Amino acid sequence: ETMFRQALSLASRLGPGKPSCSRSLAACSPSPSRCFRWLFARCSVSVSPVRSYTVSPSTPLTQAEGPKRKLPLQPRVIVATGARLRDLCPAEQSPFIEAEFTSPDVASLFEGAHVIPDVITEAEEEILVSELRPRLEKRSYLTEHWDHVISKYRELQTLKWSDERCMDLLDRLGAFYRTEASIQPLVHILDYADGYTLGAHVDHVSYCGDHIVGLSLLSDCVIVLRHQESDSVVRMLVPRRSVYVMRDEARYHWAHEIRSGEDQFAGRSIQHTHRIALITRSEPLIK
Repeated sequence: ETMFRQALSLASRLGPGKPSCSRSLAACSPSPSRCFRWLFARCSVSVSPVRSYTVSPSTPLTQAEGPKRKLPLQPRVIVATGARLRDLCPAEQSPFIEAEFTSPDVASLFEGAHVIPDVITEAEEEILVSELRPRLEKRSYLTEHWDHVISKYRELQTLKWSDERCMDLLDRLGAFYRTEASIQPLVHILDYADGYTLGAHVDHVSYCGDHIVGLSLLSDCVIVLRHQESDSVVRMLVPRRSVYVMRDEARYHWAHEIRSGEDQFAGRSIQHTHRIALITRSEPLIK
C-alpha cells in the first residue's frame, strides 16, 4: 500500500490528467505488478524518448551534445597502415636492444624485435591513463593468472573509448603493422602493480598472429627474450611512452618475460614499478 500511495502521488504530479481515486485501495490487489498496471492504465502520462547520440570518431563533440568524456563512441578498430615500418631498425643497430647469442646461426636468424621511443607525449599518456583509471579501479589486483604466467596485475579488454582522443592515439600502433596484417579489435589492457612478474612464455598461435605491438605507460621495463632452442638471450629496454614490437622470429621462437622487482640494461638498474601496457595483436593465422 505504501508503494501504491507513492506511485499515485507521483502520477498526480507528472500527468496532464490525474488518475481517478474513486476506487478504494482496499479494492486493489496487493500485488505490486497489478497495482502499477492499474495505475498506468488510468494515467495519461506521455514520456519523451531518451535522446541518443551516434558520434563519429573523426567529428569532435560540440557543447550541445554534452561533455566529451560522457558519451560512448562507436566501436572502431585499429587499421594496419605500415606507415612507420621504416623506423623498425635491426636489433644490432638499436640502442634499446642488447643480445647474447650462443652461436652465429642464432644471431643471423634473429629479427622482429623492435622498440620505438616517444610515440606519445606526456600529455597524451595522461589522456590514456585518465580514461583507463576509473575502469581499472573497479577491479582488484590478482596474485596469479590462470596460466601462472602473470602476478600482481589486473586486466581488461576494450573496444570502446569515451574520449575519442584515445582511439586516435591507439591508431598510431597500426603504423607498426605490415599492411596485410589484420589487427584484433579488442585492445588488451594490463595494469601491473609494483613488483609484478611476467613469466617466460610464447603467446599461443590460436590466440595471436604474427604481430604483437604494445604501448608502455607510467614506467620503464626490460623485456627479456629467451631462445627456445638455445641459451641465447635478448634484452629490450622499453621506456615509458614507447612502443615495442615482437613479430615473426621474435614472436614465435623466443619466449618473453619481465623479471620481478628490477632488471639490468647497459649496466644500469631498471626498476619494475607500476606500469600499464596497452597490447594489440594480429588475428591468429591458425584457428
